[in-house]
Formats: sequence, C-alpha cells, structure tokens
Amino acid sequence: MGVDLAPWFDAVKLDVTAYRPQTEGSGYGHPFQRHAVPEEWEEEPGAGLRIHGGDAENDRLEVEVKVSKLSVATNFTYSLRFSTGHVRLWDENLSGMLAVSGTTVVPFVPEDSTTSFWAENPSGGADDLTLSIAMNGVVFATDTVHFYPFTSIVIVFEGEFGNPHDDPPLTGMSQLALEMYQRGYDVHAYDEPDIIDDENTEEMAVAEILSALFERNVTHIVLVGYSHGGGSVYDISERLSLETQPPILLAMTAYIDAISQPLLNTTAEIRRPISSNWHLNYYQSRAPWYAFDLHGGASVPAGAGFELDLDAAGESVSHMSIDSNPAVLMGVLNHLEERVER
Repeated sequence: MGVDLAPWFDAVKLDVTAYRPQTEGSGYGHPFQRHAVPEEWEEEPGAGLRIHGGDAENDRLEVEVKVSKLSVATNFTYSLRFSTGHVRLWDENLSGMLAVSGTTVVPFVPEDSTTSFWAENPSGGADDLTLSIAMNGVVFATDTVHFYPFTSIVIVFEGEFGNPHDDPPLTGMSQLALEMYQRGYDVHAYDEPDIIDDENTEEMAVAEILSALFERNVTHIVLVGYSHGGGSVYDISERLSLETQPPILLAMTAYIDAISQPLLNTTAEIRRPISSNWHLNYYQSRAPWYAFDLHGGASVPAGAGFELDLDAAGESVSHMSIDSNPAVLMGVLNHLEERVER
C-alpha cells in the first residue's frame, strides 16, 4: 500500500505496484489485459509469480516503482531490497540488466516518477520487495509487495465458439476465468477446439500443463470446462494419464453442463475425468427443444466431489445460460479457493 512520508511532506510519496502475469503470447491481452494487484492484496496474499521455466517469455512479472519527490529535498534517499533473495528484478522483460538481486540494499535513484522493472523467480521460494525512503539515514516510510511462487495452474475452456476475453460486459466462462485470475491464480483460458481453429487449443493446454509440472515446480492442476469445453477437460485428463507416469493426480476438475468432444456431438460428457482428486459437476437435465436437447449429466463413476442438477434444485437454466448462473460461478470459485493453493 502506498504510504505518505509525513503530513508535512505531502509531495513525497512512494508506491510499489505488481501486476498479474501475462499469459499465452507476448504481452498482455491473451486473454487478460493489464491488471494491477490491488493495494489491499499486495502483502497478503501478494503477487503470484511463475518459477522461471524453459519459456522465459511469460515468467517475469511487471513491477512499477512510483516516487514523487520534493525537488528541494536533496538529502532524500531511496532504496530497494528483497527479504530472502529468491526473487530478483530486471530492467526489461525478455532480456535487460539485473537491477536488484540477493538481499543487499540497492540505492534507487528515480529518473522519472514511474520506473518499470520485471520480477523473476529462478528457483522458487517467497520474497518481499520493499521500497524505502530515508533522510540522513533515518527511514521515514516503506512500501512492500509480497511475491509467492505459483504451486497451481488453472486451465479454463470456453464452450463451442466461445472467445476468452476480459473486455466488459463479461458473462460465463470469461467472467469466471477473470475472477480466478484476479484472485491470484495462474489462469490460462482457451476456446475449445473445433474444425475452424487454426491451433489445437487442447494441445496448447497440455503443453502449458507439462511445462508447469516439469519446469515450474507446479503440483496442483485444475481443469474447468463448459459444454464442449467439458469434453476437452476429459480429453486432457486422458492425455495426461498417458503422458505422466505415474499419472498426475488432478487437484480439482469441474464440468459445467459438459458435452463430449468432438464438434457437433450432442452427447453429455458424463465420464469422470481420469485421476481427478475432486470433481465438481453442475448440469441441467431438461433441455428445451430450441437448445437441441443439450444437457449434461451425473458423472460416473462416483467419487469425491460435488454434483448438482440445477433443474432438480429448482433453478431455471438452459444449456445457453448455465455458465452465467451466479450459483454455478460462485460455486466453482468457492470450491477452488477451499481446495487449491495458489
């Protein structure tokens, strides 16, 4: 949280701001735009940072240091310091020069009111970055951001012809994915694969998961899918069961009115994802004729998790609206926060 130096030094302020991570592709907008970690979250839980893996393009996290200073106060000094040395700062994203590393206090001379850095976590561990302002060796104020290494990854699949985005107005899976992202999870959102895709998004998701497992020390995998995206969740669970030995245990999976792949299939996806430790399944069972009889169903075999037929629960939903149902969205979010570490 930004702190004023003192009431009589209103012109002297300092603030460290961390941003949420970039995802697929270079820069922001894939699909998440540039979102700052709220000030009230800067120290608890802090800013999630990927451990530096094989793909450096998205492993660094943007950090801004803002200082406004009194020009007459020539004896003000500023400094940056990490508490543990697990994280370090670079002056550019993909290359650049190392600016702050270890736990040594580094003098900071602001050339402009805002200076951008890029945080990197080479091998894991949490850290605190503190910006201090002092006069004649006496520290007057500090601002701190806590960094934690991601131990989980959340994969979200849209339904048929869905387009992950975070431009308002938001509904459905895009709203869910953004809320997970804003709550500090490492979220990767995809449209489910279909015949007009230029890229196989299931392949992209599997590659991201394997990178997280073997290059970034991630231990908790979460898969969430709506409609045919639920079918993609099952496909990926099956793929991971073959490509990881012993098969990786999925921390949590979730279906929202899941329909099995491929495109044009209208059969409910009722197969429980393979190696799912805890499976959440929201569905409706009385699809109207204009929804082409699209509906999910109870997952088999039974296992740890939660199943809810919204029709039986008295909710008025269809296949086209269930992914925007507040009870469904909040249910997924609440179960995620209860069961999966960031």
